[in-house]
Amino acid sequence: MVIKRKHQKEESGNEIVVKEVLALALKDLNLSVDVRLHQLNVKDGFTPITTDIPLRVFHAKSINGSMADVGNALLKAVQMHLSAVHIAGFSIVSVEIDSTGSRLVFYTRQTLPAVLEGVVLDPRIKILYIDDAIAVVDKPANFLSVEGVDHPTSVYSLLKLKYPQVRMVHRLDYETSGILVVALTLEAAQHLNTQFREKTIQKQYHALIHGSLEPTSGNIEIKICPDPNHRVKQMIDENYGKNSLTNYKQLSSHDGTSYVELNPISGRTHQLRIHLYFKGCPIIGDSLYYLDDAEEKSI
Repeated sequence: MVIKRKHQKEESGNEIVVKEVLALALKDLNLSVDVRLHQLNVKDGFTPITTDIPLRVFHAKSINGSMADVGNALLKAVQMHLSAVHIAGFSIVSVEIDSTGSRLVFYTRQTLPAVLEGVVLDPRIKILYIDDAIAVVDKPANFLSVEGVDHPTSVYSLLKLKYPQVRMVHRLDYETSGILVVALTLEAAQHLNTQFREKTIQKQYHALIHGSLEPTSGNIEIKICPDPNHRVKQMIDENYGKNSLTNYKQLSSHDGTSYVELNPISGRTHQLRIHLYFKGCPIIGDSLYYLDDAEEKSI
């Protein structure tokens, strides 16, 4: 009979830093206990990572007969050694006792390189402009901006292989080609998010549509919300939907189709596709809201 050993997860740099600092602190207090680390899950791997450390010293030794004294004494000892442990790319930002008084909470940060020089960027990703803070990327059609559950490949996932600190600040729909601005640093992401939120950045789209818009310029304003009967689609709902506004201008028209310029004032999901469908002039090739049999061929 073969007994399979349970695979032991390799410790991260953050956990190694915490363990080494704790070892120095415990030595100062003449305590000898095993410390078990539990790393909490966070959505963004580049923000400070929180790690819980159960204070099992409570069960090993008492200082002045008080559990609070044990925690405070260990906290002070840890703080004295925060600058003593150095592992490239990892650091402890702060440490505190949690509200229950039974754990030390370490806030750690991993510093990743801005660019991995030896990595060749996937040829599907074309960079139009890049500096130390941002990159401007030409997103191809039929390509995700950010990966989904069933689609792990995206502009973000491919950029991240070469630019580990990259952050997405806006997206384009899967079928939409166009320019994406991405942040290469946390500071740049914060500035860009503020600009998008305050609408100091203007977005402009061009599209081929069925028919001709009447009038040929103006605004489209309707309320839209997620369609409860379709996981991906949005729907028009004047009672429960959120307001959406698009400024449009028809640039040319020929043989039953038109070329239009679209400036979304709000930023609802699928806003432009729904607005043009609402006007009776759906976008040519829109497979989600409108697809004529004749469009099954390549456009």
